[in-house]
Amino acid sequence: LDSGVSLGELDPDHNGYFAGGIIGCTTAKTTLHNCTNYGGVQHPVAAGGLTGVNNGTITGGRMVNSMGSQQEGYRYLGGIAGINNGTITNSAPAESSSIRGGLDIGGVAGYNNKSGVITLENASGNVYGITATGGVAGYNLGTVTARSVTVKVSGTTQTGGVAGLNAASGTIGQDPENGTTVSSTTQGSGVAGRNEGLIQNATNRAGSIQVVNQYAGGIAGSNSGRICFCMHAASGNRVLYTGGGFAGGIAGCNEVGGKLENVTMNGSVTAANGEARGVTAHNYGSI
Repeated sequence: LDSGVSLGELDPDHNGYFAGGIIGCTTAKTTLHNCTNYGGVQHPVAAGGLTGVNNGTITGGRMVNSMGSQQEGYRYLGGIAGINNGTITNSAPAESSSIRGGLDIGGVAGYNNKSGVITLENASGNVYGITATGGVAGYNLGTVTARSVTVKVSGTTQTGGVAGLNAASGTIGQDPENGTTVSSTTQGSGVAGRNEGLIQNATNRAGSIQVVNQYAGGIAGSNSGRICFCMHAASGNRVLYTGGGFAGGIAGCNEVGGKLENVTMNGSVTAANGEARGVTAHNYGSI
């Protein structure tokens, strides 16, 4: 490979290169198997603990160090891949690792493209961002399957235990039993800070979801997509809490076009100076 690959269509304003702890960019025929990165990765755009951009296959990977800086200029950063166009299986940062950035920051991939598939048994670590910050993917346009997520996630808006923003083409499913800790200023949730796509068979058991204002949800902070066969099952003081916003056991706000189907509420919801409801605080869609 050359020393780097231009970001091109994804970020035309950036003329830099990809950076990874193992390799800058994996091609479609590249496989990284059981690779561990113990070093730091310091690159502001499209950087990952193992690879900046993954077009191939990553299995059994791990990052033990930390990376990034929680600033606006840091974007598309992930604990395994900054941008994922390929397949990532059972690869995640160590529990002590931290990923910090501004836009599209994820524990595994900052930006999971439409062709990207992430499948995990366990995910841990710490993720800090500003917009679209997720325990697995910051911005998800592809498919995420995560069975056990115990990531600490903190962001300003669109902050989720699995994905910060699950786009219209994105799918999150297969029983992700989520025990994350999420804190956000607006749009925070145990699964997706904002959902425009599909979330199915997800159970939120988050240790804590704290949103300062606007929308807090067990499954999605705000939803304009489809949420089905999901449950909010976290109980206790302030496990799903907003100070001055709107909290719902499934979604803080179910927007026009949003669908909540076969959902179950079996947890606690609290709003100190706002509104709290079992399923959604504001509903403009269908339940």
